[in-house]
Amino acid sequence: MDVGNYYLKATPMTHIKSTRRRFLRTSLGIAAAGATSRFWSGWCAGGEANGDPLPWVPGSWTLAVLPDTQRYTIDPWKGIFSTITQWLARNRQARNIGFVLHEGDITGGNTADTWQVASEAMAVLDKAGIPYSLTTGNHDHDAWNPFRNTPDRNTLLGDYFPIARFQSMPTFGGVFEPGRTENNYHRFTVAGKHYLTLALECGPRNETVAWANRVLAEHSDRVAVVVTHAYLYSDGTRYDWAAKGASQDCNPHCDSYGFSTPHDGSENVNDGQQLWQKLVNKNKNVRLVLSGHVPWAGARLSGKGEHGQTVHELVAAYHDPPEGYLRLLEFLPDGKTIQVKTYSPHLDKHLTDSNQQFVLSIE
Repeated sequence: MDVGNYYLKATPMTHIKSTRRRFLRTSLGIAAAGATSRFWSGWCAGGEANGDPLPWVPGSWTLAVLPDTQRYTIDPWKGIFSTITQWLARNRQARNIGFVLHEGDITGGNTADTWQVASEAMAVLDKAGIPYSLTTGNHDHDAWNPFRNTPDRNTLLGDYFPIARFQSMPTFGGVFEPGRTENNYHRFTVAGKHYLTLALECGPRNETVAWANRVLAEHSDRVAVVVTHAYLYSDGTRYDWAAKGASQDCNPHCDSYGFSTPHDGSENVNDGQQLWQKLVNKNKNVRLVLSGHVPWAGARLSGKGEHGQTVHELVAAYHDPPEGYLRLLEFLPDGKTIQVKTYSPHLDKHLTDSNQQFVLSIE
């Protein structure tokens, strides 16, 4: 399948050129290094299938994760978004779906028509009574570029997903800034275990990180899941401007896609490594960090925090080609085992290679 053809109908030519350069530079770099990359192994349409999907374990509950739905808000793929949410609604009881997290890049360019598509698709979850959280990716901001750090980081997220829409959910905890919903947290309890989800804007600002630390400290008795759009890179390392600069394409400290003139790293933006140092590492209740952003990535990293806690950091993004894959994190009845699955309701197909289906253990 010619991945580049997907861009021709709906994407500006400047983005087509930069995306192709980014893909070529990433893939050639992997080939030159002779590495077996989790990003590369999952690139082809449909990915690899090395076995059957892991079986559903009765008594489990599911945290569903929506990676980059940007393509599903533009023609000709608009129907895929609602196909995903309708599948979640139909399977709420069978899969015991307790919560849905979106990793950002909700829309294909922060326009009213794309946000309307997203709003209607997510309304399926509203109707089904499934709580969810959203945060922004680079595509959800003006000019697809929040990293220039404009004073208000323009996005229409709050217009289509206002606070009132979330306040009706029993899980809703609060937001960082009045009237803005991209930084938010939710609380819920499943099988007697208390959880917190913390969603952070694309390239979180320092003041956002300070707020996130306060939220985690106030809920130290809850297992915390942090989600932000650009955190883990395709090779399973964190985005790290200080150490790697623009060699990691699309770092939050770069220009929008890492091909224009990069910034010097001094703006009020935090990448993955900075978030690890300032937030994740310090809070002993954080067990999972989820991110998207990197096309067809299924990489993961497990790190040890300063309290000795194991933190699993995962990246999942399957928007190019747009085939409707999502992540299903199934928390088993033992309270410590998570089965991670990658499934497309659009294709009714699982990806079962070791980068897309695996088992984690949390304390």
